[in-house]
Amino acid sequence: MRAGDVTKEKIKRAALKLFVAKGVDGTGVREIAKAAGITEGAIYRHFKGKDEMVWQLFNAHHTEYAAKINQLQSEQTG
Repeated sequence: MRAGDVTKEKIKRAALKLFVAKGVDGTGVREIAKAAGITEGAIYRHFKGKDEMVWQLFNAHHTEYAAKINQLQSEQTG
């Protein structure tokens, strides 16, 4: 894996953790960069902005999310 690919994956992992914890609107690009251990500018080398990052994360994991939601719903009673 190239260094740029590694960095992009670090950004995605950090962003996803923060989005889950604080929501998309509650998470800033600067915060994502800090959590990923990179500069804010490095994020913009990989994504146009936070909206693109959110879309890529959603798009890449949509099936996984849907399956998990279905599982959680089936475990609920009442």
